Amino acid sequence: MMKNYQEMFDLESYCILRDLYRNTKNGTIEVSFRPYIQRYALNTTLTLCYGIRMDEVYDDLLREIIHMGSAISLLRSASENHQDYIPILRYLPNNEENARSKELRERRDKYLNELLDNVRGMIKKGTEKPLNHNFEKEDVSYLNAIVKEAGRYYTVSNMSLPRKTMSDVRWGNAVIPKNTMVLINAQAGNHDTDYWGADADSFNPERWLEASQTPSSLQVEKTLSSTPHLSFGASSRSCPGATIASKLIYAALFRLLSPYRIEASKADPLNTDYVDYNLIKRVLVAIPRAFKIKLSPRDGTGDLARKVPKCLFVADDEGAGQLVGDTRTPPSAQSIWKGNMYAERELWNWHQNYFDKDDCDIQYLHLVDAFKVIGLSTECEEEGGHNNDWSLGHYDEFRVDPDSGHYGGILPIIKQAYQVGATTYKSTGGYYKFIVNQHDGLLAAVDISSPRNAVKSHWKSIGGNSNVKNLQWYLAHNVINDETSRIVPRALCNKLIPKLYLWPGTLFDKKKDPTEFQALIGSPIGGTIAIMLAQHKEELGNKEIYEVTVVTDDWSSSKKTRVQEMHMFFHIRDMPEDSGDNKPTDDGAKRGSFG
Repeated sequence: MMKNYQEMFDLESYCILRDLYRNTKNGTIEVSFRPYIQRYALNTTLTLCYGIRMDEVYDDLLREIIHMGSAISLLRSASENHQDYIPILRYLPNNEENARSKELRERRDKYLNELLDNVRGMIKKGTEKPLNHNFEKEDVSYLNAIVKEAGRYYTVSNMSLPRKTMSDVRWGNAVIPKNTMVLINAQAGNHDTDYWGADADSFNPERWLEASQTPSSLQVEKTLSSTPHLSFGASSRSCPGATIASKLIYAALFRLLSPYRIEASKADPLNTDYVDYNLIKRVLVAIPRAFKIKLSPRDGTGDLARKVPKCLFVADDEGAGQLVGDTRTPPSAQSIWKGNMYAERELWNWHQNYFDKDDCDIQYLHLVDAFKVIGLSTECEEEGGHNNDWSLGHYDEFRVDPDSGHYGGILPIIKQAYQVGATTYKSTGGYYKFIVNQHDGLLAAVDISSPRNAVKSHWKSIGGNSNVKNLQWYLAHNVINDETSRIVPRALCNKLIPKLYLWPGTLFDKKKDPTEFQALIGSPIGGTIAIMLAQHKEELGNKEIYEVTVVTDDWSSSKKTRVQEMHMFFHIRDMPEDSGDNKPTDDGAKRGSFG
């Protein structure tokens, strides 16, 4: 079941990072961290139980649910209710606990009914959406160790829930009779020096790591055959939510620690003692004291970080070269692959393939309306339009199979070998199909088997036209890349867009939607054109992507049983003259990126 929750963990941990970045002014001010974690935990429950989430940290309903949960927890505390031990107290007039119980129940029932009504409405409309993405493996060993050590050191419930023995239990020389109620002092067990060693009262994640077997390897996580600590109980009756809790903590820490250093408030330092951190010691479940933190971005502080301009598009070739760490003198981002590369392509078994002429007709892409609105040609050059087809494959489709008989079929790709020097290689079958319209400035990736390597320097070899600086549009047709297919829905969600639309679709602007825009051009599909622009300034000039439009097509929208196709239009222009200095500077505040 845990394999179904990746999308939820990913979204909620992202929202922590997004809002902390915004509310701390990129780490310049301190904020109270606890409300963000409260939303994180509550949204997990709401998503699992009701299929909804709350985006604002201080949403009224979210705060009401959290307040009610704390109030009910206090009311149910074994040490708080004397009437649980002296029954006659329940019948005294003006019993404040009874009145408080009724008030809390009414308030709880109100928001529960709202949540359930919302679920019923989604089911009725058919808009409920199950979680269906796999959870990625937690393979950062030290971070896993931090999660486990935090669970041990800060025991959430000092005394575990009561359990009754099902039979006589022998404990050393003693016998615990059947049907005996047993409570485990989890906090004492988690800090037992006989088990954990002399440093049991210290926070030490490395206790969960073992030395690597080879000198060059990093430490690896220790494999434990039993429950690592008592915070979630023990054995078959341990807390069923332990796995979810651990994964939630891991996801949040991974997201936070990757871009930020977390610093404790100097003006209001937090109490990290495993006993005193608890705000109300008489309750069974610990309530941490409020504390503030400051997030410091993990930007480089060396010469390179101080001298690079803030954007690969803005930078000239030398500045972009510094940004990508090029070792040439002077540095350069220019690709080493230039020209038509006919000889190199033939040497490494790359061949220009047959491209069905109908495929360069935009009717084939089902985007005629969008092309007409933009002002792009919709027809092939042979039909009076401006579209040319071009395809390259890592195999030879004219290589005849000697065993294919009279008709001479193509030799199977798996059997196609070629030799470079003394080494023999096999063809991969990779291929790239493009529609090129130099007149209108369009490059359309119709079908590419490897997005990260799709676009190289083939522009000039098509149509005999050297006007490559006219590039204005890059179309990624029918995007199915897994990572990009996760990024786009999140970007749409941030703009409160529920689905894909026909042209004009959904526009992401460089200035108006900076977070979503950067994610889209940094995606594997966006990277195919972004990298080309950065590496081919000599041929293309300084160009930038300034808008991205996401659309579906008229065919997929009319076929109710067919999955919608997603297409991405990247809007390209010459870098504006007022975009800033394109030379390396000593401004440490500037950072390198696309956009």
